[in-house]
Amino acid sequence: MVLGLSNKASPLPLRPDPPTVQQIIDDVHSAKDDDIIFDILKSKNEDSTSSSKVEDFSMDQAAAGPSVNKEENRLDTSSHDVETVYKQAVNFLELTEQLIDAPEALRHQCKKLLSAKKELSRAIENLKQQSESVRSQ
Repeated sequence: MVLGLSNKASPLPLRPDPPTVQQIIDDVHSAKDDDIIFDILKSKNEDSTSSSKVEDFSMDQAAAGPSVNKEENRLDTSSHDVETVYKQAVNFLELTEQLIDAPEALRHQCKKLLSAKKELSRAIENLKQQSESVRSQ
């Protein structure tokens, strides 16, 4: 047997990990304004009348993805389905951004509530003292 020759197939290189949602969002935010995708998005947004409210997005719809034609056993990629999936993806990214921002907003609201609690406690103590002074007179 000659060295360097073997019957084993060489292993394929490993695939890189897919990008995280945060990496995708960072890429979108760092893209230049003259990027071709923004021209496409502008034309689609001008043609579209749908809103990007939370109520418009359904996790069940997102999980379902494009429909499968069972007779032909292939994906139905008509422009309507692609547009629907695209809108769902955009809505999903917007919801993700809202969720990323939510902890800071909740911390801010919590601080406001704690401050209001302290103020209310002081006001209650003040009222108690006033009522005691009225009773003692």
